[in-house]
Amino acid sequence: THFYAQVWGAGSGESMAMLVHGKARLTAVAWAADGQRIATADEAGEVVIWDGEALNERKRVKVGGPVTALALRPDGQRFAAGGPGRVEVWTVQD
Repeated sequence: THFYAQVWGAGSGESMAMLVHGKARLTAVAWAADGQRIATADEAGEVVIWDGEALNERKRVKVGGPVTALALRPDGQRFAAGGPGRVEVWTVQD
């Protein structure tokens, strides 16, 4: 079983893409304010950074535990992933 994040067009309401995240349940999604990055996270502690325009995977990171909160800096260059008793900040490098 794979878990997906579905991206919908804000103007059209049409499905734009299904992002294949992985085999653990998705628990958080964030979109950078500049529209250049999307982040998805799961209960196993994996975070995937996606290109916000091409909708392809840019980076995959294993953080220190389950992710229940996720945020991208407005320019998409860093993300914060949080879970029970912790918050981690990572740099997004292509």
